Amino acid sequence: IQLSMHRALLTSNETVRLPVPTHKNHQLCIGEIFQGLDMLKNQTVRGGTVETLFQNLSLIKKYIDRQKERCGEERRRTRQ
Repeated sequence: IQLSMHRALLTSNETVRLPVPTHKNHQLCIGEIFQGLDMLKNQTVRGGTVETLFQNLSLIKKYIDRQKERCGEERRRTRQ
C-alpha cells in the first residue's frame, strides 16, 4: 500500500516504513505520521498482526498527546 501524501509504505512482510520529513516542525511531522498510520489502519484486516501494531501505535500517539498537553500546562504556569 503506497500513500503518496505521506510517503508511507506497508511492505509485504508487515513492516511500516515512514520517511520522516526533513523540516524542523516536529509537531507537524508527528501529526503527519499518525495521520498516515490512521489511513493505513483503516485498510488493514481485523484481527491480524498489523491491527495489533496499529493498536500499539495508537497508544503511543495518546501518550505523546498527553505529554504535549502537560508540557503546555507547565509552560502556561511558568508564564503567569
